[in-house]
Amino acid sequence: MPAHPLTEARRAAVTAALSWVAGGAVAVLHEQHVGHDWAPVTRLRLDRDLLGVGASVIVKHLRVSGEGHGGPPYLRREAAGLRTAARSGVAPRLLHVDDGAGFLLQEDLGTWPTLQDHLLGDDPPAATAALVAMATAVGRLHATTTGSDAEHRDLLDAFSSDVTSGALYDLGADHWERVERQCADLRLPAGRPARAAVLHLLGRVAARGPHTALVHLDLNPTNVLITDDGARLIDFEGSRIGHTGIDACFLH
Repeated sequence: MPAHPLTEARRAAVTAALSWVAGGAVAVLHEQHVGHDWAPVTRLRLDRDLLGVGASVIVKHLRVSGEGHGGPPYLRREAAGLRTAARSGVAPRLLHVDDGAGFLLQEDLGTWPTLQDHLLGDDPPAATAALVAMATAVGRLHATTTGSDAEHRDLLDAFSSDVTSGALYDLGADHWERVERQCADLRLPAGRPARAAVLHLLGRVAARGPHTALVHLDLNPTNVLITDDGARLIDFEGSRIGHTGIDACFLH
């Protein structure tokens, strides 16, 4: 059971939105929780195809109503990020966002292994290919959103609401002592060299400049789907306009 299932009120709002998108009545035949137990992301199977979309969509909704993690600013940033990323072809298409009801509808990219699945698998060449696919997708995201500062700001401003609370990453090192302890406890390579490398990179990307584009900012391996057509990126709630080197830090 997901920690944050669709409520009856939100389900009704989602169904109404789907009917508006389709231009006629749509019924939801099946709901499938996807992602982590705490992540309010649901695949909806519909009784009809939506033009150019198909018979399934993904609905993502709020975890909390205030400023906490998973609150309205996160959903607003995701909506603006998906719209800005639309031309890249590496993110799901945003179909509808309802800020008042607290949900957004997006294209269903399908069921694919994540980058994490490949990295934890037993096929090193496949894992390598998956990392290359991720790098290619991120490069395409950056290349197609360079110079989109004003466009992205207009999308955020359209909400006339808080879009900054809980923004991911302060480009600091507050949690690195914990990371180092965990590395030692798990007998992983020492965390201190990684800390030094990351802080060096973050210092270089802190200032905005010519390498500015839409950055995802949460490229953990579960947010990268490896499809037959290359990698696709999901979960843009932390995205913002920034230095592309921030995303390169994830690859590093």
